[in-house]
Amino acid sequence: MMIYDLRGPWDPSNPGQHSPYDWAEDCVDYWQNQGVSAQKLTLGVPFYGYDFGVDPVESFNYRGIVAQDPANAFLDNTGQKWWNGIPTIKAKTELALNEVAGIMIWEIGQDAFGSNIEFSLLRAIDEVVDAATVGISEDNPLALRVFPNPVRERLSIQLPETSAYRLVITDMQGKIVLENAYASNEMPELNVRDLSAGMYAIAVYSEKGIRIGKFVKN
Repeated sequence: MMIYDLRGPWDPSNPGQHSPYDWAEDCVDYWQNQGVSAQKLTLGVPFYGYDFGVDPVESFNYRGIVAQDPANAFLDNTGQKWWNGIPTIKAKTELALNEVAGIMIWEIGQDAFGSNIEFSLLRAIDEVVDAATVGISEDNPLALRVFPNPVRERLSIQLPETSAYRLVITDMQGKIVLENAYASNEMPELNVRDLSAGMYAIAVYSEKGIRIGKFVKN
């Protein structure tokens, strides 16, 4: 779901936020009410904004607005400029984790880097995902455990399930590198020997919901 460009240069007389949080909620509700499975939905967020204070209306990247003033990283608007700052991106990430299969961005080249890396929106997304992963305690019967981590050859998953589930591993660019379906209570040992070194995300989908984790391949 590309949940941005609600407003833009095609309608300069209607300035405002082009990617508000409540619109994200509305879009999720709409598609789920159409019968689309949450596992098939990804919530899109923008790393750019629009300046309605110029003629014609222009887009700008998040990196640039933060370079002008680091305080903008925590705002969504100043004057006639609108974008998504860190608080809104974090809130949308929580929405994505709770309601759909994940989050996507447009696009990575517009994020804050270099001396402003601490204000990175990608880092903000990662912090929310990490917090959700750490928040799954071992006392929870649905807790996702991945070991060993880091891993060299074989990765074990421990996730007690009362129904069949689907397991998906993706690289940090979102490319699926492994996907399998498993019967209830089946605990797979995965051969990751051929994966390139780096960080990977792992997600388990079942009727109980979605569990997300990460592992590092050495």
